[in-house]
Amino acid sequence: MTQTPSALFDSANFVVLYIRCDAFERCLRAHGLSATQLAVLLKLEEIDGAETAIQDLAELVHVQPNVVTQAANELERLGLAERRTRSGDGRSKYLLVTEKGREFLSVLDDELYSALEDLFSPEGGMRIRDVFERGLRIGARVGELWSDSFMERFPSATNLVAVTSFLRRVERELRKRHGVTLSEARVLQRLDEVNLPMRVVDLATYLRLPAATITRAASKLDQAGLVERLASRHDRKAVFFGLTDEGRLSALSIERDLNRMSDELYWGRLSESDLSVTDRIKEHTLAVIRAAELREREEFLSALESAAR
Repeated sequence: MTQTPSALFDSANFVVLYIRCDAFERCLRAHGLSATQLAVLLKLEEIDGAETAIQDLAELVHVQPNVVTQAANELERLGLAERRTRSGDGRSKYLLVTEKGREFLSVLDDELYSALEDLFSPEGGMRIRDVFERGLRIGARVGELWSDSFMERFPSATNLVAVTSFLRRVERELRKRHGVTLSEARVLQRLDEVNLPMRVVDLATYLRLPAATITRAASKLDQAGLVERLASRHDRKAVFFGLTDEGRLSALSIERDLNRMSDELYWGRLSESDLSVTDRIKEHTLAVIRAAELREREEFLSALESAAR
């Protein structure tokens, strides 16, 4: 499929994906689970009792076998899954979802959906509910992890796992091809988009990443000669980071690879109708962010005015 401008993997698309994953993962952390553990539990439910070996299960969820083993240990400890002996092979085990695990998946999917509602429509009553519900199913198809019928059962949970898996694959490719982390690539990407030096705090605010993460990323890029520290003439304490010539070339190369990956793994697999939905979700999400930031700024200025009286 020919890529449309709205499908390019720019920083705004990253922001939308990160905000969604962050909201979802907060729900998971409240239950003491990771996205990988959820992926294993979901896949066990989908294969519905099939005596699948750990190595085969790992391939189904796109992670290493030792990672599945670790996830299985935790799921078993929580009572969400259990090991059984495989038929005809007393030495081999397979995993099975418990009744508690099935109940947990239903409850969690509802919680994840509520988190999405709260995130995208803080005032309550999602105005474009049908768009977001369709967007959940579109995102869940990334990486072809799930059957259509299973996505209908658990649209929010399958979406979280699919998007998280996609981001991990992007990170692996960036490390392999460019020697940078995803956070470092996002800093380069944003500096290239604005074509101006930026402060750490401004990068962190826009990219929705902790300031400490941005500081580490910028420092490593500085050491690699891809960005440079710049002092402000108006504020001696302020430190800006700008791209070097080498950094611009690196940003361009990373951009090409990001767009290639998005075309191969995500947006390039969508119909024009689905692309339109994802574009609407992106614009709505960014509008919600801008509105929240404006409210925070107005509240801050109001507090300053009150203190000055």
